Amino acid sequence: MHGIGKLKSLQGLDGFYVKNEIGYKIGELEHMNDLRQLRITLLKNVEDVEEVCSAKIYQKRNLMDLSLEWNYERNIHNNTRKEYYRFVSRT
Repeated sequence: MHGIGKLKSLQGLDGFYVKNEIGYKIGELEHMNDLRQLRITLLKNVEDVEEVCSAKIYQKRNLMDLSLEWNYERNIHNNTRKEYYRFVSRT
């Protein structure tokens, strides 16, 4: 959904589809700090680690259920994939 980042009090999002378009980038999640459940799909469309970090998943203290899906087209270099995992566990 274009502009979903404006829904700052949203508690559940079962399917955020990352696209290389304004309003669909992973950074839309930045201010959604009340999320308890989140499923991010099409992570293969994320351009770089900085874009992933802009979502600030590590600040979502109420998040109990997180699902990350690349789809089956895993063309991400292994070192980059490790960086994606790190953004989730920041404290």
